[in-house]
Amino acid sequence: MHKQLAELPNDQQAEIEEAARILRKARAADDHTLLPLTVINRGQGAS
Repeated sequence: MHKQLAELPNDQQAEIEEAARILRKARAADDHTLLPLTVINRGQGAS
């Protein structure tokens, strides 16, 4: 696959690499589990 990518023109290589980055980012965010958090207001003076 790397050989086929290397044979493509530079502009197509750049587009494919950008699409791969976007896809990796979307996949990483898709499986992100949020933790249940509770906000505790300790009044003034809290740091």
